[in-house]
Amino acid sequence: ARLGARVRDYLAEARMESHFRPSNSDSGFDVVTDNRFYASAEGVEWEETSFTLNGTKWGPKRPPFPLLQAEKVLSLPLDLRLSKDYRYRLEGIERVGSVDCYAVRFDPVEGSRSLYRGTVWIEVESFLKVKLQTTQTNLQPPILASEEIQFVDPVATPDAGSVRLLTRFVTRQTMLIAGRSLLVERQVVFSNFSVNSPDFLERRAASRASESIMFKDTERGLRHYLKKNGTRVVEERPTTNAKALAMGTLIDPSYEFPLP
Repeated sequence: ARLGARVRDYLAEARMESHFRPSNSDSGFDVVTDNRFYASAEGVEWEETSFTLNGTKWGPKRPPFPLLQAEKVLSLPLDLRLSKDYRYRLEGIERVGSVDCYAVRFDPVEGSRSLYRGTVWIEVESFLKVKLQTTQTNLQPPILASEEIQFVDPVATPDAGSVRLLTRFVTRQTMLIAGRSLLVERQVVFSNFSVNSPDFLERRAASRASESIMFKDTERGLRHYLKKNGTRVVEERPTTNAKALAMGTLIDPSYEFPLP
């Protein structure tokens, strides 16, 4: 509650590195994007400021890149809910970086829904989350496995204090596409935080008004945030299937052209 009261909104730079590996011997594809990240009570938005594929930088008119993601889990560990979705167990006290933390293991109570199992590390003095490791359960094809590690570190605030915010997360997913396993490894690093910036709304409005590619986090997962008639709207066309040709191209019905 104290953290929520102190952080009205914040923006940060976010560098995302994604590595797609069809097999251990295949060089695959490496995608690196730089983003401007906006977080507030209204939700989370990303403005893409650069896109590089295998070392080649694309301009703002790049082809749309498919959003490969597991089903979003609505019931998160440690959420205060009038239900019993998780079973918690104190593993002990472990040191994460320079702080002592309670290591708390959590597992789903039942297996019919997609939930998480893993460990959360909570700082002993402040009771704030420091690190979170999760494995998603009961996944639906084409996602076969999904793991994520989040790191939460102190970030300076305008009142010369600090708050703990997400500074880095690493995901590792295995997917089955056209009979082949695809390993996707992704790391996002946040930097240059600005907490409760007086020009937050103006900067976000400028991003929305630009021609940049944007994304918005929704209850159904990350979605393209398209500009139509001067207004940003969430694109709700999910990708449901894809075909693989011998040359290694994907034909996605959501787009009008082949994707690598």
